[in-house]
Amino acid sequence: MFFLYQILISILLIFSPLIIGFRILKRKEDKKRFKEKFCFPSKKRIAGNLIWFHGSSVGELLSVLPLIYELEKKKSINQILITSSTLSSAEIFKKYKFKKAIHQFFPIDSVLFSYKFLNYWKPTIAIFIESEIWPSIFKALHKKNTRGEFILYQHGIERIRTLIILLKQTAGVRVQRNNNNNKF
Repeated sequence: MFFLYQILISILLIFSPLIIGFRILKRKEDKKRFKEKFCFPSKKRIAGNLIWFHGSSVGELLSVLPLIYELEKKKSINQILITSSTLSSAEIFKKYKFKKAIHQFFPIDSVLFSYKFLNYWKPTIAIFIESEIWPSIFKALHKKNTRGEFILYQHGIERIRTLIILLKQTAGVRVQRNNNNNKF
């Protein structure tokens, strides 16, 4: 199944310049930062502990803002990387004044980009706040022995169970909604 997924991603990569160009014209991509999706970071990695949060969209990003403010106070954390997939979430992030937190776009989920991304950022821990799964990045995190935590967005119990089965290779699975915590 993973092999088939990688074939589909490879086909997508062939057409991605056209897709990205069209999205730039439609103002759905940042014309300066779209390269981040191809693992060309626009920010520098600071030495030391880096906490990485990923949420695909605005709601997921907003749900971790209080936690980011608290983590910024910790001296043991040197940098906080926030990744998302949408232009709107990047625009929202700009409105907040963080000292340690930076935003980058999440890379296209290919094996090559996943390893390139992780080799550059070298997160101490990766925290995914979402309901989507990214097989290549999860596989790369596992191979690099990087701790991964998943805060699953509020979904039905069967959807959450399915995601837990798919994520069993990772270090931790968390459920965001308190009333679901006791069901696992």
